[in-house]
Amino acid sequence: MTNSMLPILESLLVVQNRDQALEKLTKVLESIPQEAKRAKERLYKDKDAMESTKSELQQKELEIKALELEIATRKDTILKLKNQQFETKKNDEYNALGNEVVRYTNDVDQLETRELEELEEVEILKKKLSLATEKYENHRALVQDELNAMKAKKLESEARQAELVQERDKLTADVEPSALALYERLLKNKGSNVIVAANNGHCTGCHMKLVASTIVSVTKEQEIAHCENCGRMLYAG
Repeated sequence: MTNSMLPILESLLVVQNRDQALEKLTKVLESIPQEAKRAKERLYKDKDAMESTKSELQQKELEIKALELEIATRKDTILKLKNQQFETKKNDEYNALGNEVVRYTNDVDQLETRELEELEEVEILKKKLSLATEKYENHRALVQDELNAMKAKKLESEARQAELVQERDKLTADVEPSALALYERLLKNKGSNVIVAANNGHCTGCHMKLVASTIVSVTKEQEIAHCENCGRMLYAG
């Protein structure tokens, strides 16, 4: 900015400063929901791992209970067969019952072996669940801290946004209406980089070379000069 800059450009540059700050705040506020979503998604993965392990453990425990019931049923059958053996007086019936006792005893042995294997798997799953739960709880605390920080950031940004809007309203109240309307149109098309320097014969907004007449207009500073390529307002850099 030079001492001889057009007063209208000086005023609009102050407005542009607020608009640039508002643009940055808008981007910050727009990014917060996505950041929160990503943080929660990371937590969901840990929760899913924990719940999956818990479900696997519960299923395994149900299978063990079913095995225990099978074992108990067969042992009860063995006891009944032995009682029948004791009561019978026929050798062939006695031997047949004995064979049944052997068969059921073998079943019990196999089932008890399976039960031991299942119990070992349960212990492994319990350790896995403990680790998964610990990871989830630790991560949940970290994510909650992140979400709290985002909430505070959002409130702070919204408060600053409201302040900037009030400042801008006061500043634009004193700007010549037609110049402000032109600035507003450019603001919609170019973002918050509306008024830029003409430096070494180039527009610093679009970086294109300026024609000689535009450079002269910028240098004279008698009226608002525009880049013939992008339409931005220019001042001597």
